[in-house]
Amino acid sequence: MLTRLAPWLPLPVLFVTYQLAGWIARWLARPSANDLLLAWDRRIFGTDPGLWLVQRLPVTVLNGIDLFYFSYYVLLIVAPWVMARRRGRSALREFWTSAGVTYFLCYLLLPWFPSTPPRLLFPGFAYGGPVHALNLWVLGHFSIGANVFPSPHVAAAVCFALCHLRYHRTGW
Repeated sequence: MLTRLAPWLPLPVLFVTYQLAGWIARWLARPSANDLLLAWDRRIFGTDPGLWLVQRLPVTVLNGIDLFYFSYYVLLIVAPWVMARRRGRSALREFWTSAGVTYFLCYLLLPWFPSTPPRLLFPGFAYGGPVHALNLWVLGHFSIGANVFPSPHVAAAVCFALCHLRYHRTGW
């Protein structure tokens, strides 16, 4: 039983590391990078992109965007599972090593470059769709309430894709 669970231990370790990074960021109480990031957004886009989207897109499209955001949580389970099924334990070890390094580098920046998640920073970001409510529930129960640039979500998704590309062969 332990040998079957051991390859999956990095998953709870990633969650604990995420929580620990948030605790360290709160403990250090560094100044927020919100003003800097908002200035970049406003300089590049001329507005706050999230609010612009919520004000102009139909709820069905916003639900689709939120579904992509939520898919990250599914990806955390599915990506390593597919790697293990298709390429075995050695590939899964490389996958977890790559993911661990990716998360670690992003989490190292969290205490030094913290920012408030847009869902907390902008009350107008809420649009009331069902997928949005699901994301808010997940974030309300598990989020550390801080972002970092670069985003660990995006970095991990790219890492997962690159790991799968490395081992890609035709067929399952």
